Amino acid sequence: MQVIPFQVRQLWSSHEIRFLVLLSLILQIFLIFLAPLRKRSAKRILSLLLWSFYLSADYVATLALGNLLNMQTQDTDESMSGDIMAFWAPFLLLHLGGPDSITSYSLEDNELWWRHFLGLVVQVSVAVLIFLESLPSPLFWKPAILVFIAGVLKFGERTLALRSASMDELRDSMVHKPDPGPNYPKFMEEYVSRREAGLNAYIKREDEPLPPDKEAELATIVLSDVKVIHKGYHFFTIFKRIAVDLVLTFRDRLESQPFFWSRTPAQAFRLVEVELSFLYDILHTKALHVHCPRGRFLRGLSFSLIFLASVLFYLCDKQDYGSVDITITYVLLSAALVLEIISIVLLLVSDWMIVWLERRHLESLAAAIVRHMNLVLPNGKPRWSNSMRQYDLIRYFRRRPVSNIFLQINLPSLPHLFTGKLKVAKVNIIEYFPRVRDTWRNCWYISSLNVPDYLKKLIFEELKRKSKSAQNSSDLNGLRSCRGELALKQESCINLMWSVQKEFDESIMLWHIATTLCYQTEVSHSEQSGDEHTYYCESNNKFRGGEVHVEIENSNCEEDQTGTDEQHYSTKLRAEISKMVSNYMMYLLVLQPAMMPPGIGKIRFQDTCAEAEKFFEAEEPAQDDKHACLLLLDVVTEIEPIEVKGDRSKSVLFDACRLAKELKQLNAHKRWRVTSAVWLELLGYAAINCGAYSHAKQLSSGGELLTHIWFLMVHMGIGEQYRIESGHARIKLIVDK
Repeated sequence: MQVIPFQVRQLWSSHEIRFLVLLSLILQIFLIFLAPLRKRSAKRILSLLLWSFYLSADYVATLALGNLLNMQTQDTDESMSGDIMAFWAPFLLLHLGGPDSITSYSLEDNELWWRHFLGLVVQVSVAVLIFLESLPSPLFWKPAILVFIAGVLKFGERTLALRSASMDELRDSMVHKPDPGPNYPKFMEEYVSRREAGLNAYIKREDEPLPPDKEAELATIVLSDVKVIHKGYHFFTIFKRIAVDLVLTFRDRLESQPFFWSRTPAQAFRLVEVELSFLYDILHTKALHVHCPRGRFLRGLSFSLIFLASVLFYLCDKQDYGSVDITITYVLLSAALVLEIISIVLLLVSDWMIVWLERRHLESLAAAIVRHMNLVLPNGKPRWSNSMRQYDLIRYFRRRPVSNIFLQINLPSLPHLFTGKLKVAKVNIIEYFPRVRDTWRNCWYISSLNVPDYLKKLIFEELKRKSKSAQNSSDLNGLRSCRGELALKQESCINLMWSVQKEFDESIMLWHIATTLCYQTEVSHSEQSGDEHTYYCESNNKFRGGEVHVEIENSNCEEDQTGTDEQHYSTKLRAEISKMVSNYMMYLLVLQPAMMPPGIGKIRFQDTCAEAEKFFEAEEPAQDDKHACLLLLDVVTEIEPIEVKGDRSKSVLFDACRLAKELKQLNAHKRWRVTSAVWLELLGYAAINCGAYSHAKQLSSGGELLTHIWFLMVHMGIGEQYRIESGHARIKLIVDK
């Protein structure tokens, strides 16, 4: 039985190498245009396409090289075609070198650089063998050698980029020279000799002077688009060390802290975006090797070699070769030239080039490049996805069975087959594949929204206020461990302290469910039409001392804009921020557990889901999310659930109901002020306690808000990376005569 028709197999056998070479070229074209988009987009379809193209590109090029070698070593009647096809082998090396915009799909690819190096040795050897096998008719050996040199350079550069982006190599490149400190034995020898000589010798310590406070002066600095890139690169060269778990010094904090204090929230987040964009470049592109004198020289050399090879091929006598093969060769040469030109253009308009021009005082040229870049990327467009995914647990509880509607099949019920009666039973096939089931259900309930400016402002002002309130390094260290305790103390809500003194994942689930219960039962149904996060009037937000004030612009809002109205809309804004951050943290806990502190979050989530499913099965069907929340709040919770159920089940469903009822005893303004403050502390705690490797992994898939908050906290001085609190003390040996 032939599954594949004979004509198709014959066509593939005759043109297999041609198809593979052209497919390899097409994959390179897709990669060079799609790769730069992934750090700005969190869309799964883009990640899936890029992953497919990235893996296929190497496989297809390797397969084509193998088939070329196989054809060259066989005695066939297509010797003339074999000669020109041997010229294609160096182009496959160019393809294996990949575009400058992507060297690795994930951080794990960087760690396997040695495997890529082995592939380099093998594939170059295969290309050499193909070339040697075609020597009896060396018509194209001159252009082939030129393209071969360019291909080896590109392939080797990619391997070098992978090696330099591995964590061990990155860490080694950032480690300072060993610092033995002052010569202690020699100093003590001098000290003892003076004392033994009967002299009155004593030690006088002079600490290294601190730089003056320049916050007021820094506030006057105007940050243009060029200055933002240049300043972002400056801080990147200092703070990139935290990406590989290296320490920072007090001088790093004293340079960064006042500068970020003097910035607006928008400027601060833009600076962090630029820093993380540079970090992405050194992890997943050839930027580190392209934007240097050697890299620029190799770009020019590679283009020159391919151009010269094109000229030599054009001058060759090709009348004995098939027109199809000649056309394919011209396509390969033309595409190689065009891709090289695109690489050079991308090099010239990159952030790295802006920094290079700024350092050479060519600000006008740098500004012109930025203006042209803004034609493609509008001014202010973030260098990351600027999105935060949302996961609403109550909605998941209420609609959980819906996610299985397309995954059921009807089968005869086996017990009735033997009785002669046919009864159809529904079999949920997805239940037999737990991991597929969980992924399906989770993806069904994930939504995404853009991070609003007012949320960034509130985060920045809260971090700035807390950072400024710290008197010393120990106070800053204390801010790292805040998980809501500080917010509850400041609001005199000591009775709620139990909810933040539990394990971190438990606190997240408690406050998430409680926030949703309060939010859904407080906001009227008319206000929730459309997107639940945009039910209130459009407004401009002012932040004074960390408090949110709203200026109403929409005429559909309350006409009488009194102080009470301002407080009313401030409360609504705080409510939305609480719900937004709550859903985001729940998404991280369920679908990005590697970014959260260690715990039993998965077990707690499963037990809570099981208890919620059992509860809603016993109750009347919930009409909507609000009705589901009202059903939960109707449950009597005077006795703690653990006293009734024990601690075997890790469900927090009704503990969260108790927390929601305690929150609802507060007036609306205070309730949402407390809730939003607690969520911001939980968000900061998760950011600063997430591992650097987990943060870095997110850069290749659009980035996470949590990573930007992490960098911002470190700039504010709130980070465990600050381990050097003073410089070398200057010790003087004083001898009184």
